[in-house]
Amino acid sequence: MLNVPVTATAVAGLPMAQAGVAAASHLAWWLLAACGLLIGAIGLITTSRWAQRTATTTAAAMAE
Repeated sequence: MLNVPVTATAVAGLPMAQAGVAAASHLAWWLLAACGLLIGAIGLITTSRWAQRTATTTAAAMAE
C-alpha cells in the first residue's frame, strides 16, 4: 500500500479523464464498507435469541 501523500501526488498529476477513476474508487470503498456493515448486521441477526428460538421451533415442528 502507498501512503496518502504519495497517492495524492500521483492522482494530482493525472489528466482529468483519468483522475475521475481515482475519485470513483472512493465510492467503491464506501460501497465495500456498507456491504461489510450489512454482513455484520446479518450475522448479528442470525445469531440472536430470536433466530435461535425460531430454529428450535422449526426443528420441533419438523420432528413431528
